[in-house]
Amino acid sequence: MKTQRKADIVVGCGIALFGIFIIYASTLIKGGAAHQLPPETFPMVVGILMLLCGAGLAFKSWNIRGADLAIPWPDREGVRTIMVVLAGVAAYILLLNPLGLPLATFLYIAFSTWYLT
Repeated sequence: MKTQRKADIVVGCGIALFGIFIIYASTLIKGGAAHQLPPETFPMVVGILMLLCGAGLAFKSWNIRGADLAIPWPDREGVRTIMVVLAGVAAYILLLNPLGLPLATFLYIAFSTWYLT
């Protein structure tokens, strides 16, 4: 059975692993001037924060005692909503180059707000 506790543990571990990957990838960045902040600083900080937050979520969920909430699978309407949102993201990605970032982002946010409310 799918439960909220198990889902939080898996998501927390996934975020932590992604944070480790970002930390490693940031060490591969080269360049930058000596008197400025090195270019790998921001990705390193983001990776560390993701690692800490993901590990914190997994650890907190691991230590929860008591009744565990069951996660119901989405019904037909839920699956349709997920598919429309994924199609909207795909359309956004495809429209980025032809329309440009500001217009494509405006259209995506307008569509998502209209559809999800």
